[in-house]
Amino acid sequence: MKKLDRLIPLAIDAANKNLAKDGRIPKEYNGYISSFGASARSGLKPAVAFFENKSAASMQDKTKLMKTVLEIICKYRQIDEEHDTLMEYVLLHETDGFLRKDIMDAATALKLAIRTFELYDGKGNNNG
Repeated sequence: MKKLDRLIPLAIDAANKNLAKDGRIPKEYNGYISSFGASARSGLKPAVAFFENKSAASMQDKTKLMKTVLEIICKYRQIDEEHDTLMEYVLLHETDGFLRKDIMDAATALKLAIRTFELYDGKGNNNG
């Protein structure tokens, strides 16, 4: 079984727990996770720092997205240690040769998982 096939169910569970309300996810998270993937290709630490910035003006809390990515990685790798943020995990595991791949794979799985939910806009209207 391919890694992404194993990550998608973990991503659906994590998205349901961290991002969904009544089985629906704000549509902004779909855009955020897509832009995170593109940003992380340019630099992992800057991308994570940007998405974990609590003071950044955005429709939805991007820190929840990073928390969800971290949860997917920890469940996949069966990591029991506690991490408050994805950045903390990145800094503690930056010598791990799989770090970038794990984060990108988890983000891809989350991107696909989000698309299995009904999406809604910030005003509560349905969107697809």
